[in-house]
Amino acid sequence: MNNGKKSYFISFLSAATFAFSLAATPVRAVEFESIRENMNHMTSIAWDEYKSSLKGQRVSWTGWVSDVKEQWGGGYKILVDMDPPGSVSVQDVYLENLPKTVAAAFSKKEKVRFSGTITSVMSMLGSCAVTIQNANINSSN
Repeated sequence: MNNGKKSYFISFLSAATFAFSLAATPVRAVEFESIRENMNHMTSIAWDEYKSSLKGQRVSWTGWVSDVKEQWGGGYKILVDMDPPGSVSVQDVYLENLPKTVAAAFSKKEKVRFSGTITSVMSMLGSCAVTIQNANINSSN
């Protein structure tokens, strides 16, 4: 019986210490490279748990416009490649549900700085695909 109480007490102190350290440490937004690196090195089980933890996080990243397209069901999206032009890569980020006036203002290979909220993260054909909503986009050229 004492062991149960002692174990509970230690767990309670550990949780309280952990919660305090979280409150005392400023939270840094996740970087795209960290997501891609984790996708390449985590097991499927670890990746599934990790990508679920990213949903709802706000990010602020820089990339290059790969294309601008109309979405099914309305709205527009900007496809962003996180690797510089000339790299062998594909679009990694999808800035979705944008008005046409915003989406049409950008050109292929234009460097952009954007922020928004992650709504999904997937691994597709060995590439990382991050969908972002409520995006603010600015040219970085």
